[in-house]
Amino acid sequence: MEIIPRKHTLFFLAALLVVLLGIMAYVQRQKNFASRISQFIAQSPFEREVNQIQEQSESDEVDAIEEDIEETDLSQVDKELKDIERELNQAY
Repeated sequence: MEIIPRKHTLFFLAALLVVLLGIMAYVQRQKNFASRISQFIAQSPFEREVNQIQEQSESDEVDAIEEDIEETDLSQVDKELKDIERELNQAY
């Protein structure tokens, strides 16, 4: 004598599996999002600028290369070096 028909048990287990997989996917997505945010926040402005310079399009077309060059901001690249040089000159 079955209390719950077998068909209903399989549907319940399938629904439970889907819910658990959904929860696992949500938790994993939140971890990935949190790690990306913490990496961005933890980076100094200098590191962010260097990472931005290193980002390029995958295309080898002339227009894409020109766009990459135009988007590259090198105005602050040597700022860190100037600060280091100033600190070294103050020490001696």
